[in-house]
Amino acid sequence: LAVAVVSWLITGAALRPVREMTDHAAEWSERDTGRRFGAGDRPDELGRLAATFDALLDRIAASLRQEQRLSAELSHELRTPLAKVIAEADLLLRRPRPPEEQREGLEIIRRSAEFVFFDQSRDFHADAVHHFDIGVLIAVGHHR
Repeated sequence: LAVAVVSWLITGAALRPVREMTDHAAEWSERDTGRRFGAGDRPDELGRLAATFDALLDRIAASLRQEQRLSAELSHELRTPLAKVIAEADLLLRRPRPPEEQREGLEIIRRSAEFVFFDQSRDFHADAVHHFDIGVLIAVGHHR
């Protein structure tokens, strides 16, 4: 019985730093993504593990910052052409227009859409837009 109690105490003391690291990591995930383990007073193996985790967390944080910047840039780049599409569509829908004005408005919408389609994602195939017949839209809009 004494051996079991001593073993339990030694194991508990040895695992205390691991339990503390686990508790800290759980706390950080909810509150502060910038916190790290640091070297601290840990045995060598746990100190190396903490340093490895800190480096991993730094890489993840850098990746998240880069993703947030990219999302903000893309959002900004998409607003102007999409605002043009909405404004031009609103003008076309407000009242009947002569076919030439409809065509001009649809051309503006098409150019704005092509900008979004091609400039933002160059991997798409050009055929998808170039086979589009704007005359069909004009004819459909004219018959409404």
